[in-house]
Amino acid sequence: MTSGNAALITGASRGIGREVALAFARRGLRLAVAGRDVDALAALADEARAAGSPEVLPLTLEIGRAHV
Repeated sequence: MTSGNAALITGASRGIGREVALAFARRGLRLAVAGRDVDALAALADEARAAGSPEVLPLTLEIGRAHV
């Protein structure tokens, strides 16, 4: 277990972001997982907790282009 470490993963609702989140969960990191799909993030949070993450915070957001 990696005590005291945390990670913020964007694009976590699917693909590479999801797999990175699960890999960190297996290492015992606390996670903040961000993405657009609320249901996918909730499922990921459950799976990450089961994989060993002591705390998972799902964040629904969309990062788009900045308007100037």
